[in-house]
Amino acid sequence: MQSFVSSLRRDFTGTTDIGLDNISVTNPNACITPTITPGSNPQVCFTGSSQNANLTYSATTGTPTQYNIVWDAGALSAGFANVTLATLPSSPIVISVPPASAGIYAGNP
Repeated sequence: MQSFVSSLRRDFTGTTDIGLDNISVTNPNACITPTITPGSNPQVCFTGSSQNANLTYSATTGTPTQYNIVWDAGALSAGFANVTLATLPSSPIVISVPPASAGIYAGNP
């Protein structure tokens, strides 16, 4: 959380010194890392044609607006393409699956 600290002190003539020191104003949204909760790993049947897999998600925090997918070396060799700062759609995220790419591949945010 980001915190801004300020001091305010006033003296009122003829009264007791009234002071407010170290007023802390915190913006609860200033440092929240956006997150999503992904659903089950999508599965598609092997074909010789390109197809799409739908990665569902829910439970967003911090108002995410973009996403990345960085595929492992095996996925890149099979023809998957990394995704960089793509606009986050409403669920699901559609993943393009290259043709003839039977296997299990890993992608990281």
